[in-house]
Amino acid sequence: MKKNILSKKYISFFLSIIVIGLGYWYMHTRPKTLPDGVETGVVEHGDVIEEVTETGYVQPTHAVNLAFERGGKVTSILVHEGDVVSSGDVLMTTEATQQKTDILLAQSRLQAEEARLHELVSGADDKSRAVTESSVVSVETLLENAKQNLADVIAQQNQLVSNAEKTLRSTGLQAYLISDERSDSPYSYVSPTITGTYHGTEDGVYRVALYDSNAPSGSSYRVTGLEIGTDSVSTISPSPIGSRGLYLQFPDNFAKRTEWEIPIPNTRSSSYLTNLNAYHAVVETRNLAVASAENAVKSAEAQFLLSKSQLTQVVSSARDERVNAQRALVEQMHASLSQAQVAYENTIIKAPFAGVVTAVNADVGQIITAGIPVLSISSKNDFELTVNISEVDIAEVSVGDTAVVTFDAYDGKTFTAVVTKVAPNATVVSGVRIFEVTLAFDKENEMIKDGLTTEITITTATRHNVIAIPTRAIYENKEGKFVRVIQNGTEVSEVPITTGLRGSNGMTEVLSGLSGGEPIITFANEQAIAKIKQN
Repeated sequence: MKKNILSKKYISFFLSIIVIGLGYWYMHTRPKTLPDGVETGVVEHGDVIEEVTETGYVQPTHAVNLAFERGGKVTSILVHEGDVVSSGDVLMTTEATQQKTDILLAQSRLQAEEARLHELVSGADDKSRAVTESSVVSVETLLENAKQNLADVIAQQNQLVSNAEKTLRSTGLQAYLISDERSDSPYSYVSPTITGTYHGTEDGVYRVALYDSNAPSGSSYRVTGLEIGTDSVSTISPSPIGSRGLYLQFPDNFAKRTEWEIPIPNTRSSSYLTNLNAYHAVVETRNLAVASAENAVKSAEAQFLLSKSQLTQVVSSARDERVNAQRALVEQMHASLSQAQVAYENTIIKAPFAGVVTAVNADVGQIITAGIPVLSISSKNDFELTVNISEVDIAEVSVGDTAVVTFDAYDGKTFTAVVTKVAPNATVVSGVRIFEVTLAFDKENEMIKDGLTTEITITTATRHNVIAIPTRAIYENKEGKFVRVIQNGTEVSEVPITTGLRGSNGMTEVLSGLSGGEPIITFANEQAIAKIKQN
């Protein structure tokens, strides 16, 4: 019995030794590798670059639409579309008869006042009296010219208003059916054609009612409304509607006993608003032109009375207060001359900078309205880039940032530019708030054309030769940011770090926590992370 008990003890002892040995073998011989689904890397020094990429377009650095400050008749156009011009070149002029007259009048008044000042200071002589008398004659001539110009302006502008009024009342006229014969009639209900120019000055409606008659077509029509009358229906040639210049012609197989309405003007026409606006613009131009001519007459009349008064005072002696007053008047005349010269300059459009004429929107003899562009000019070989940056990225963009530019039109070609302006305010485009950013090319290039579409990559920040790790290697929780560092091949520890610039190239700058050379986990799926935490 004792022998069996001893044998069992030995057997238990040997089994324990075997289990401990197997455990030791497993712990020292199992594979020293990380779980599947883990990617690793080594912390190195490198560059972290932050970039913003958007689509933009090329436009001239300088582009302007030019207009006259006052309306008038175009007298000369010295350029064509595509012409290259220099700064200060005369491009277009309008009629400047009144402005030239004002300059002559101002010069005459200045000469007269200067002569009067000389007389007050040194005393009158025959020569000064002759100058003053000549000034009176000159001013009287200018007054007569100003009155004639007023009459010419009134006649010209009234004719332009009359023409615009006729266009408004005569364009897009159409007859509208207001009653028909029966809905199942086999006859044509196509509107009669309205032709001619309405010469009346009264707005209203023509009503045309057809009735059976012995006319060649079998029908006649009765006109009421703006005029009253009758005539035969014709399908061959136009028949008059009253006596104010309008005619109508019915189609073949026209419907009998129908009634039509012709509104004057046709407010339902697609061209009505355009013609109405044009009419108002012409009326405004007339009022301004007539007012200017009337002011010129008043100014000339005042100067004529002043020159006559001065003539009677030429021989009088001067006192100090009169001399001072006359000096002030001479200064006033200098200012009037300068003002007249500015008014004359406003009848001339000059190139504000060297460039290319991109549009000419007027003809010689045309009456143009103040403020309406008649010429466009843009800089030549001097272009800039415009790009819209969303509010998400705009905080990163600053004046002075550099950019790489590529064109859809030039495969493989790259250009460089620099940010010169960032809009201070956002605009909403398709529901997104964007900021307009302007960039200038580093140098001119003949390949750059107005309107080309570009892809612009703006470098907003760069860190050179810093500790940089892939951004996806960083994970964050409420305690901060961490990186998983690998030790002894398979041991993983979480190391807290402080980050700097997060680059758009997938790298992030590390300010503290890593020194370089550490092996780290750059990516791990959820299953691998769970195994790492378990171990």
